[in-house]
Amino acid sequence: METTQLDHYRDLLVSRRRHLARQINEIAEDVQPAVTPELYPAAPADQLDLGAEISENTRLLGTAELEQRQLDAINAALERLERGAYGICDGCGVEISERRLELVPETTMCMDCKKAAEQEAAARKKGP
Repeated sequence: METTQLDHYRDLLVSRRRHLARQINEIAEDVQPAVTPELYPAAPADQLDLGAEISENTRLLGTAELEQRQLDAINAALERLERGAYGICDGCGVEISERRLELVPETTMCMDCKKAAEQEAAARKKGP
């Protein structure tokens, strides 16, 4: 891969990393402090508020977890870029298409290997 292409993907990855870091920080600010029964009387309306707050916190934390995994993948892609291994499929060793790297710059697999991995995972999940 040419230096100009590598610079382009580095910029793309760094931009995505900044965006995700901002989103994760915003979520951390939105998550309510831990709720304890002592903070809420046993009134039914308060219990509904408590349930809604817990549900919202759970949703926010799930989103933050997914975004943190994506951030980890981006950091790993930047490390591969520095090592000279960026854009090479972990599955078969061929160069990953530019089209795929534009859509998912943190990817570690070409489309063929990704599809095969997803089919294999689905078959394992389905069972014998």
